[in-house]
Amino acid sequence: MQPWPAPPDGRERTSAAGERPGSIALIVVFVFVLFAALGLGTLDMTRTYLKLSAYKKNALLLSYTAENGVKQGLGRLYESMERTAYPLPLAADRWEAIKADGRAGGNETAEEAMGRSFPDRVEETSGVQSWTGTARCTMDRFAEATSYFLAEYRIAVEAEGRLKDVLPVRSAALDLALKTAAGRIPLSFFPFLLVGPSGNGTLTDLVAGKKLQLLPSRFKDFAPRALVTSRPLIPQDPSSLLAAAANVGFLRPGELNRAELRRALGLEMVDETIPDGVYLIQNEAGPGGIFVQGDLDRLLLAIGEGWQYMEFQAGGSAWRLKFSPAARRMEFSGPNVQQEAERMPSGLILVNGAIACLSAAQVETGDILTPAPDQETPCILDGVSLTVVSADKVTIGSHLLHEGVKWMKDVPYLKDKQSQLVVYAGGRDLIDGSVRDGRIIIGQGAPSEIKIQASLTAKDGFFVDGDSKTVIVSGGIQTSALSLGGNLLKIAPDERLTADALPPAPGPAAAEPVLLILSVRPVSWTERGP
Repeated sequence: MQPWPAPPDGRERTSAAGERPGSIALIVVFVFVLFAALGLGTLDMTRTYLKLSAYKKNALLLSYTAENGVKQGLGRLYESMERTAYPLPLAADRWEAIKADGRAGGNETAEEAMGRSFPDRVEETSGVQSWTGTARCTMDRFAEATSYFLAEYRIAVEAEGRLKDVLPVRSAALDLALKTAAGRIPLSFFPFLLVGPSGNGTLTDLVAGKKLQLLPSRFKDFAPRALVTSRPLIPQDPSSLLAAAANVGFLRPGELNRAELRRALGLEMVDETIPDGVYLIQNEAGPGGIFVQGDLDRLLLAIGEGWQYMEFQAGGSAWRLKFSPAARRMEFSGPNVQQEAERMPSGLILVNGAIACLSAAQVETGDILTPAPDQETPCILDGVSLTVVSADKVTIGSHLLHEGVKWMKDVPYLKDKQSQLVVYAGGRDLIDGSVRDGRIIIGQGAPSEIKIQASLTAKDGFFVDGDSKTVIVSGGIQTSALSLGGNLLKIAPDERLTADALPPAPGPAAAEPVLLILSVRPVSWTERGP
């Protein structure tokens, strides 16, 4: 091949574009190298992103797998609780055994209540996923009362999740707070309790007919709500409350020592009947509660300027008790009686007869109480606990509301409130034990939508007179029969009792030892691992 001839003027030959020969090739090589580098970089980044995506996918699957283990362990506990017919009866020896175990910090109460032994382990595989879940239980607190105890536990449901051919594991844990009560527990712990052989059928019919609604817990916890038992848990004899209030003993079951009772009422200490009237109980500690012999036409409850008022009307006469917790002062007045003291009476009101109308009232000028059957007038002073015990039936004729409590969507907001009300229709004479009519009745003339903040215990049944009423009870109902007619009953539990906001007010307790789960609440969720 002949060399390229030199130009005649001696200058170096260039291309038509003014470039030296071979520069295009160099540019092509440079571009090729640049794109090759970009391609290799993109390829490497793609490989990195694929690895990262696989890692994220495995981490997510591991998280789901660990969560499945927690859900599986938690599900076993909840299924066991759902299958258990609460309240659980306790034989005397078993009651003593779990009490002794609880004092020593053991878990027998929790195991008995939940139907599981701890640690409770579950293991399962699904496809490439496998997990194990373990529920462990430790005691947080044990507290004894006179006839029952409270045992609180921390249950940790721990789980590990694994993937096939993947080395890392992921763990997760859910902590639960379990609160139980065992023994002759206060009936106010039961939001709804129906005793008797026909209870299940009655409850099913009422719920199916949309006549009974149990409002959900704000805490969204697991707690038995509508409980049915064939065991006679409602006491057959309410006179033990009178004996405790008057600090007197029994001559034999069902009969009080009348002479000692007369002394506590300020009467001559002889074994004779007690005249009809209203008495302020006196004991060694000072003024106690109120004892009423005979039927009441009306029992009015009211509050005014920091005072709690109670007026008892019977046979054309009236007696009044008022007291102020802030001033630490009480006044009791009536026919031929006028007493004052710088002490607080107990909140026990014991009526050895029927209460024809239990109603809220307003305090007018001159300390005159005017019934307020239709107005939503608060009648229980904040910080005051009242227990109304009647040997016979009780008819409620108005709202029974507490001071400073706001109601939102049929549920009262009870935070920081300390007042309580217990109404107990015992169905037995408080002195001689003869059978009476132990019913609680929402009266014919009560408001069409009536709000009652109380624990209502009726040995012989809870009844609603009239038609098209909506009865909202914040607290609970414990009874042997329920007759609602064409009316609607809504029940919301008093969550302060299960949250340790306050102890239950004095009132009826279960007639025999039982075991009950008060609440199971999630506390915390933790995860560890890749």
